[in-house]
Amino acid sequence: MDVGLDGFWGMVASVAIIVAVAYLLIVWVASVVWTYRDIASRTRDPFSQTVSLIMTIAFPFVGLLVYLPTRPRQTLAESYDHQLEAEALLHEIQEQATCPSGHRNARRLVSVFAAHTKGENGSANALAVTIRTLRTFLTFKI
Repeated sequence: MDVGLDGFWGMVASVAIIVAVAYLLIVWVASVVWTYRDIASRTRDPFSQTVSLIMTIAFPFVGLLVYLPTRPRQTLAESYDHQLEAEALLHEIQEQATCPSGHRNARRLVSVFAAHTKGENGSANALAVTIRTLRTFLTFKI
């Protein structure tokens, strides 16, 4: 009777191991596919894409954990949206002919701020923040 139970439990253990390995393999393949799609949506740099994929393929699960904090913060679509928002705000401000006091040309002021912000760190998001601040300053009534 003992031999029958060992055979049955041995078979159950073999099936459990096969199911666990198959599950881990499926999760690993899914993480590689997800990493590829994610990095392709975040950068056009082939080197970054290749390194991310190799890291995820060569080091299952650990590579994904290393990739997550090192990936670019924004997708290409998000950074494009931020750039469009900054350009729209800049255009809106440039339509104002003068600041509220009427002494300065607002277009000149906006172009100086935009050139300074773009040259300083090249961030479209920083430009949008500067333009919002400038717009608040220009519309402020004393």
